[in-house]
Amino acid sequence: MRDRLRDLLERLLVTHSPSGEEGEMEALCLAELEPLCSRVWQDEARNIIGLIEGRGEGPPVRLMAHKDELGCLVARIDDNGKMRLEPLGGAHAWVYGEGPMDVLGTEIVTGVLGVGSKHVSDLSADVAAARSTKPLSWDVCRLDCKLDAKTLAAKGITVGTRACVSRSRKTPVWMGDYVGGYAMDDKASVAAVLLAAESMRDARLKPRSDTYLCITSTEEIGCAGGAYAARTLPGDTVIAVDIAPVAPEYPVEPGPNPVVLYKDGSFVYSKALSDELCATAEQLGLAPQRMAVRNYGSDSSYAAKSGLAGRVAALCPAVENTHGYEVTHADGLVNCARVLVAWLTGEAEAFRAGE
Repeated sequence: MRDRLRDLLERLLVTHSPSGEEGEMEALCLAELEPLCSRVWQDEARNIIGLIEGRGEGPPVRLMAHKDELGCLVARIDDNGKMRLEPLGGAHAWVYGEGPMDVLGTEIVTGVLGVGSKHVSDLSADVAAARSTKPLSWDVCRLDCKLDAKTLAAKGITVGTRACVSRSRKTPVWMGDYVGGYAMDDKASVAAVLLAAESMRDARLKPRSDTYLCITSTEEIGCAGGAYAARTLPGDTVIAVDIAPVAPEYPVEPGPNPVVLYKDGSFVYSKALSDELCATAEQLGLAPQRMAVRNYGSDSSYAAKSGLAGRVAALCPAVENTHGYEVTHADGLVNCARVLVAWLTGEAEAFRAGE
């Protein structure tokens, strides 16, 4: 599973999929799901859906992992072609710093996100403040492709065009058991869902009930894709496969043990379902980490808040530097996949023996 995970991450993490411009991830996910599901399609909200038919022992289940990443939207283009950006979701300028970003017009054009020369005084107020008194903000930055506004327009780059960190910075970095990269949230968890589906196929295990694998859209800007899938697909249970933040305020450690969320801001996940996931992890010899997170939101919690799901949970790898250059343990992802297989099939011992 580790080798397959590495292959998936090497291909998923280099895609471009800022919210609302997710075509590269869509093409890859469609191709990956096709041999694993009895039916694969894309819905009107641009979610990628794959159905794995079950044994008919209960109502359908929806697994959700989102394909969009944090990025920006071009808000203004000056005559000289320098672009002002608005963040999509929780994208912070100081996370990316100065460096290359790709702009997704009719062709991909690479530019440099910058603030300006640092050999300045207080007469250059924005740069001086960014250097010494306040964090870097999008208001101070400009994205410069060294093309004027007319030339950019000819390449399909206008107000509303998406931009994201350049592909030149997206190759994952492997550090022993750990892997780092942009947009682990949520492409790494998409990989875990794909691993789970492959494992069921390879072990010839069927889930207890029909299972919809939902690779959702626009999660970072409001979870609209997941809510649409919850409304239009049968079933009442939604399990989000997302990421869990490692931070001093939370009792979560980086490593191979998966995390189950019990609280998300003011929202409380279904305790019985969350307990089931923890019990399944324990059957597999894992030590699940239980977590209440204050600043968060997932496809499953938003579906429940909208009255579109009754039983909801969130299963996650522990991730450092969330919404930044994220780092996670490879076995944290593998073990999320193992928990999903064991819970879906009800055959933890058979799956454990097969491993």
